[in-house]
Amino acid sequence: MSHALQPSSSRKPGLDLLRLLAATLIFFQHSLSSCHLDAWIDVGGLRVGRIGTSLFFLLAGFLASSSSRKPVTWFLERLKVLYPPFWLVTIASFLLAALTHFKRFDTWQVICQMSGLGYFTHGEAIVNVATWFMSPLLILYLIAMLARLTNPTLVSAVTAVSIAAAALVQTGYSGTIECHAVTFLSAFLIAQVSSSTRSRLAVAASILMYAGGLFQPEFRYGAISMMLLAASESVHETFAAATGFTGIAYEWFLVHGLCITLITRQTHAFYIAIPAAAVISLLGALCLKNAVRIMKRCVSLNSASAPTAVDSLGGPRLTC
Repeated sequence: MSHALQPSSSRKPGLDLLRLLAATLIFFQHSLSSCHLDAWIDVGGLRVGRIGTSLFFLLAGFLASSSSRKPVTWFLERLKVLYPPFWLVTIASFLLAALTHFKRFDTWQVICQMSGLGYFTHGEAIVNVATWFMSPLLILYLIAMLARLTNPTLVSAVTAVSIAAAALVQTGYSGTIECHAVTFLSAFLIAQVSSSTRSRLAVAASILMYAGGLFQPEFRYGAISMMLLAASESVHETFAAATGFTGIAYEWFLVHGLCITLITRQTHAFYIAIPAAAVISLLGALCLKNAVRIMKRCVSLNSASAPTAVDSLGGPRLTC
């Protein structure tokens, strides 16, 4: 979904379009829901925002597999890219929650959320609920790293089947995270095959997920995402809006929930709230990206100017 997940996605115009589509669907569900227009977000028994979320995990899995970097290096770089903007947004979320008394929290919640695993410990009680995806994403990235260190195809396939089975047998249970995990791992597998067979494999995965949706409805979103992935393989033309959004996609996903909340606390008129939240969230994403860039530059400069024991021996200085 975001360049933060894998910069090489810019060479795949179809993935850029899926990323923009995911953001659009999620934005409209969150904004309409905040305007008390939940009836508008259901289409054919499906919630449009959940299609976007499924696309997000699909893209994350696809790009995790297609990286050419060494597994451990790739994983550590993912953390270095994901955490700084997440920390800034989470700190801002806690400050806003404390000032507005919108949500109550304690020290343990702060620790859990700053680690990125807050959704597993506090559920929807976390501040800035829209960032819940960070928790399962970190675990899935860890699984992807371990798979690439051993046998990517075998490990990801066995893990996907095991999680799918667990989701299918738990009738009456939403299974949202499990189904998104299966989508991530399925995309991880698809990215390992040649480009000529990806579309066919994605269609096959879509059919299997649709069949699973007869027992676990959440699989329907993965089925739609897989079909969209198959279609994206035929896209070769770049689109300025999609390419431009790619550069701030991850930052946008982090800030859009806060922006929607801030706007809808002032007005629930959707014709005002939606365009205002769209503009402010895009500006917020740009500001966050620049803030992280400045912060990293300062850390790098401070690290480079600080003498170390290695420096005194004539070795290289520590840098970020």
